[in-house]
Amino acid sequence: MSSSCYQAGYREGITAGKETSAQRGFDRGFATGAMLGHDVGIARGLSTAIISCLTSTKSLCPDDLTEREYLVSEARDVLAQSSSIRITPEWEVGEEGLEKGLDAENKNVAVLKERLGNVLCRLGITLQVM
Repeated sequence: MSSSCYQAGYREGITAGKETSAQRGFDRGFATGAMLGHDVGIARGLSTAIISCLTSTKSLCPDDLTEREYLVSEARDVLAQSSSIRITPEWEVGEEGLEKGLDAENKNVAVLKERLGNVLCRLGITLQVM
């Protein structure tokens, strides 16, 4: 009887520990992914809008063809680079590796946002969402 109670208690303790650990990991991953995903989504959306406007209409286009080509190229490059933003799971790299990876990706996103800000500035557009 005491052996079966011990085993049942042990199993319940292991299950509860796994659930707590999993929930903590989910909460952390969700918050991190949501913030990074939001910023990457804005960068991708703005890049796509800039490319669309500069290639389909003359209303926003600079008269200088070289400048227009540069801005389209810059927006396409930001769009392409934003596709490579990744968060490597903690179980693959450990907590320290995760923190380093997040720092690197946040810096990458900051660079992309700055480049997009420069493109928008050259077009004479000011946005508060970035």
